[in-house]
Amino acid sequence: MSDSDAQTDTAPSEILPFNQPEAVAAFLGRTFLCYMTYADSSFLFDWLEKTPDIRLRCRNTTEQETLFTTPPELLRAIHTCEWVTSPEKDLGLPSDWGFAGLIQFAVHKVQETVQVKSRELYGPLFTQLYCEKVRNIHGLEVLCPHQNHWTFIIQDHTCARDMRQKADCRNYILKSEIMAATSIFFHQMNEMVWSSEKNRYTSKPRYKGGLLTVCLLRRFINALSDNNPKATVVTFTRGKVRIVQATIRPSEKHPTLDLNLRAKYTLTKAGYDKNVAFDVLKWILDPPQAELETEP
Repeated sequence: MSDSDAQTDTAPSEILPFNQPEAVAAFLGRTFLCYMTYADSSFLFDWLEKTPDIRLRCRNTTEQETLFTTPPELLRAIHTCEWVTSPEKDLGLPSDWGFAGLIQFAVHKVQETVQVKSRELYGPLFTQLYCEKVRNIHGLEVLCPHQNHWTFIIQDHTCARDMRQKADCRNYILKSEIMAATSIFFHQMNEMVWSSEKNRYTSKPRYKGGLLTVCLLRRFINALSDNNPKATVVTFTRGKVRIVQATIRPSEKHPTLDLNLRAKYTLTKAGYDKNVAFDVLKWILDPPQAELETEP
């Protein structure tokens, strides 16, 4: 593998083309299962970009300003949610490990006022995350704020044994984030059909073309392009919240999988800031536009 292969304008000679989108979906499913077996909990950008089977690009854009376009009704529901504004009235503030649960309760409270659909975690890949088939990684919930936008809330406790995470670097992607992104893409491209003969869910292709992204295009773009589904991976670690977005065009013969660390927040019991919690809820319920991948 060459260090520069994943960054070239044309496809590296050793990367074979995908003959159809279904092949990309199958590859993403295999990627999920492959990362399940890895002992490491995080992977450096440079290492990921040497992936031999697909062009992969990683970025850190946490220093860029985030412009939220949250609708007034949703913003009002977020700002008046007592799980965030007055957590002491309910169960109180959790430990630094437990903010995923608090935010999930807040999401459900907001859903009582503003309709945001949730998706059950069933079928291939989703089940492995929900049932904690990987130690210290738990997929909590998938939401669908719009037809083509999915958000995955992940609880990741691997930082207890990962020195890279303890160093607070921003040049890596978590295993849980890769698994969440690939599982979202797989489900966006396939309909899950229950097979009574096999006693399990099977996948039926439904992708019609366009860009798949782990984040949301703004409303007016979504209205114009139904083939551009979006999702956001929101990962809770110890006292931290990471926001990762990803994009891929499965219709291309040599698609680029783009992984972008968009934001990183501190959310702790000792230094709790409701404004940070507000921002996290915005990422979950109506995240800003993802940056589409561009050729370097």
